[in-house]
Amino acid sequence: MRTLVAVVALLLSATANAVPVTWALEGAVFDDGGTASGTFTYDSDLNLFTQAAVTTTAGSVLDGEFFSLACSFEGCSDDNFVMLGTAGLGFPGPLLGLGLAGDMTNAGGSLQIIPNSGSSIEVDGVGPGQMSRFLVAGSITAVPVPAAVWLFASALMALGWMRKRGG
Repeated sequence: MRTLVAVVALLLSATANAVPVTWALEGAVFDDGGTASGTFTYDSDLNLFTQAAVTTTAGSVLDGEFFSLACSFEGCSDDNFVMLGTAGLGFPGPLLGLGLAGDMTNAGGSLQIIPNSGSSIEVDGVGPGQMSRFLVAGSITAVPVPAAVWLFASALMALGWMRKRGG
C-alpha cells in the first residue's frame, strides 16, 4: 500500500513541475494584410525565450521574414511582451514584437495579442526604418505536452524510486 501511495504522489508531483511552455501564434494578421504564424518557447520562471520559429508573410508594406531569435536581454521581452529577430541579422535587424493582454505562465493557456501593440519593423542598423506594420488581430496559445510524455516520465521516476528503495 505504501508503494501505491508513493507512486500516486510521484504522478501528481510530475505535473506540478514547471517546464518551459511552447506558444503558437494563431490568427495573427497585420494591418497591411500580411500574417504571422509559428511558435516560440518561454520559461516564465527564468524569463527565458528559446526555440523561436515565426514566419511572417508579405503584405502591402513589408515583405515576409523568418524570425528565429527571441530577445532575452533585460527590458527587451518579458511575460507579456515578446520581441523576435532574424537569425541572419540578430538585433538590430528586422524585428517582430507581440504585445499580449496578460502574462505568459508555465501553466499555459491562451492570450490575445493587443491590437496595434505588436509590430513588424524593418531596422536599418541604427534605428527604426521607415516601414512598419502592426498586428490587428491574433492570439498565442500554449501547445499542450502530450499526456503520454507525463505518464512515461512519471513511470520512470516511480521505477527509479522503487529500485533505489530495493523493491
